[in-house]
Amino acid sequence: MTLFPLPEKFDVNEWFLLVISVATYSLLLLPKRFPIMISVTLFMFGLSFSRWADFVISSPGALDLYDINDSPKLELADMFTYPLFGGWCYIFIYFYDKLRIRGLWKHLTYILIFSFFGLGLEWVAEVCGMFTYKGWTLFLSFLFFITVQPITIGFYHWLNRCYERYKSSNKWSGSEQS
Repeated sequence: MTLFPLPEKFDVNEWFLLVISVATYSLLLLPKRFPIMISVTLFMFGLSFSRWADFVISSPGALDLYDINDSPKLELADMFTYPLFGGWCYIFIYFYDKLRIRGLWKHLTYILIFSFFGLGLEWVAEVCGMFTYKGWTLFLSFLFFITVQPITIGFYHWLNRCYERYKSSNKWSGSEQS
């Protein structure tokens, strides 16, 4: 018995995962925007939050509303799926900060644009067989996106305040600020 068995066959969902992984991680090569401490924390927040939500929503014994990839059981391809959410969390905040989103309407517009983008990406993933819905719908994903994205923005602002406090508390050596 292997801890994370290989997929039974390498088909369209594994190809989709490969392509979306390369695309996501190439976006992570955007010019540096944040100190490394913030970048890593954002990535880990996206990975951890999505893994927790996925456990609640899709695990047998929990809500069991969808399966990821070819099987309801954990397989090796799943281990490549979860870090993508960390990458997309970073990208979401990267552009949020770069575009200097301020004001209620700009926030709502940004969240809606990213939610529809995520919905489109999830639809393609579903068509490619990355998700098998068993009660979950794209509408529920949309509701999830518009709930999680403001939480992510709030987390980013909190993280920034903590970082600034830490930096100015004389605990910061000042020799490396990234």
